[in-house]
Amino acid sequence: MAFVVTWSWYNTGTTAWVDDAATDINGFFGSTTFGSKITVNAYNVGMHLIDNSTGLDACVADHLTGIQYIAAGTCKVNGGSTVNTSTITTQECRRISLTDGATSISTENSVFYAYDGSTLTNPPTDTTFQCFEQGAASWTAASGSGSALSLADQLTGAVTKYWYIAMSVAPTAVGIKNNKVRFSTDYY
Repeated sequence: MAFVVTWSWYNTGTTAWVDDAATDINGFFGSTTFGSKITVNAYNVGMHLIDNSTGLDACVADHLTGIQYIAAGTCKVNGGSTVNTSTITTQECRRISLTDGATSISTENSVFYAYDGSTLTNPPTDTTFQCFEQGAASWTAASGSGSALSLADQLTGAVTKYWYIAMSVAPTAVGIKNNKVRFSTDYY
């Protein structure tokens, strides 16, 4: 089997999911404007794709939706009014898909978390990381594999499985952060 994991985002202008390019990375910003800095100990307002090979904005005409951590069960969407996390739609989240293209699969033990980019158990460097799976009532501080967000099991019935994740970060020191996120699952 040739399993493929794909990251996607919802383009409201074309009302379609757009797959990330191989060189795209998640960029978190202090406003919805690409390149705006986040104040230390404040959470991002905006989110963009960054072309890792050029450092430029890789979003098309529309941009990723910025979900900002406010408190345990609340957030803001692109700097708007505070809402409950449970009201966030799939289209406002990042989408992770797993497929082999032909065989119906099931998954279990799926997790998502951020780490320092080298050791899975280490929390992200100089960053507070929060995330939740779409529909959740609260955020999870998923920093390192020991505090991973557990994702819903996906049972048989489809060749592609989807998870919808909202993420928010707050730097705890000045400077560019190069942490990573990790998604893993058992499939059968």
